[in-house]
Formats: sequence, C-alpha cells, structure tokens
Amino acid sequence: MTNKIKAAMSIQGVYQIDIAEALNTTQGNVSRIINLGDKIRICDLKEIVSAIGGTVNVSIVLPNGTKL
Repeated sequence: MTNKIKAAMSIQGVYQIDIAEALNTTQGNVSRIINLGDKIRICDLKEIVSAIGGTVNVSIVLPNGTKL
C-alpha cells in the first residue's frame, strides 16, 4: 500500500507536509501512517488519499466469487 500512496502523491505533486497540513497533523505522523504498508487502517487510508485528491473504494469478495 505504501508504494501506491507514494505513487498517488507523486502523480498529484503532493508532499507529506501538504497532507499533514490538510489533516491538521504533523509530517512525522503522516510518514508513520504511510509507512505502515498493508497494516494501515482503512479510515487513515481514506483520509490520506482524500488529502491527495483521490478516493478509496473497498469491496468484499467471498470465496464463491460473490462481490458485495
């Protein structure tokens, strides 16, 4: 997940400090969250991606292929 967030930041020309300012937090906190990789919480991912200018879509796929 870290690489995708960093790619989105690069495409949008957004830096960690920009995200921090948008979320009213520190650059260090943004860095810590981004570097959690696959352990990032969905709510944090949504906030960061929103600050970058994007959206997050989550889907559930059951073993039988059913998509919810």
